[in-house]
Parts: sequence; C-alpha cells; structure tokens
Amino acid sequence: TTIGESGMWGALTVQYGSNSHETDGDKTNLTIGSVHIGYNFNPEAKVAPYVAGSLGMMNHAYKSESFPSAEGSESFLAYSAGVGLILRKSERTAFWAEARYMTGSKDGSSTGFVPISVGVSINLSGN
Repeated sequence: TTIGESGMWGALTVQYGSNSHETDGDKTNLTIGSVHIGYNFNPEAKVAPYVAGSLGMMNHAYKSESFPSAEGSESFLAYSAGVGLILRKSERTAFWAEARYMTGSKDGSSTGFVPISVGVSINLSGN
C-alpha cells in the first residue's frame, strides 16, 4: 500500500519455496513471512522503477528419505533487498516484476537465494 504521496510503500508477504535435491526423496522447503518497505521513484508514471527491502522470519526445513536422521527444521531472521518495475494499467491495477537477494542466518549458517517474482497489485480502497 502506498504511504502518502511520497512514493513510499509497505506490504506484508508470505512466500513458500521447495527444492528437490539430487538424491531421490530429499527436499528443502522454505517458508518466509516478512514486512516489505519500498520506494517508487515516480509513483504517477505508467512505468516506474522501485527499490525494496524486507525483514522477517524464514523457516528452513530439510526432509530426506535416504537420511532420515539428518531431517530438521529451524527458523531464523531473514532480510532482503531488491529492485523492480511497475507497469500501471489503471488507477486501481498494476503489474510488477522484481528481483531481490534474500538471505537468512543463524549461529553461523545461512541460506540465500535470488527470487524473481511477477504479480498484479489491485487497489481495493479506491484511493
């Protein structure tokens, strides 16, 4: 949601990703909940770039049919920074695409990745 007229915006997100490993039956699942804040460089333009950052929690779960004793799950602080582009179709609807670097760490171990996302924003408030 846009914060005033300045181009600042905020959002709450939940993301889920799953990655199969080379060993059959082994899988890593990531679940992330975060608060995003961003700045749209030209909020009135039809096409506008933006920057964004987030802070939240990441759960990293490993499951293995081959090595069940290695299975586990842990949660830790996650943060990201990224860039994107908004294509405004109307006052209420916009398409967007972004790339960000997201990472999380705990006790010296970390997980990092680059999600590339696309989506549609719909302003339900009419403002």
